[in-house]
Amino acid sequence: MKRDKLKLQGILENENNLVCLNRYFNPFLPATLRKSFYRFIKKNNLRDIRMHDLRHTNASLLLLGGTNMKVVSERLGHTDIQITMNRYSHVLEEMDKKASDNLSKMLFK
Repeated sequence: MKRDKLKLQGILENENNLVCLNRYFNPFLPATLRKSFYRFIKKNNLRDIRMHDLRHTNASLLLLGGTNMKVVSERLGHTDIQITMNRYSHVLEEMDKKASDNLSKMLFK
């Protein structure tokens, strides 16, 4: 009954700090979430991607935005920062180019 009271008061309960909860504040079943995701993609005429691709996009954008590699690694749940560095080396190369461009602008502007 506690959950119903909180729901009536407009207070959300998220005991496990999960991102995706259903309307009953329970975790989605993976198959249900996947079906909803693919329905959303089709309905909005988006390029067909896997749900896991969102994870890679998120990590790449965080890194390109300047987020510390250790923070990104922890958010991804990697046990070692080296895993993150190996997986996102293409992003690191882009970041290195930006760093070089920034230095050139400061020195030669």
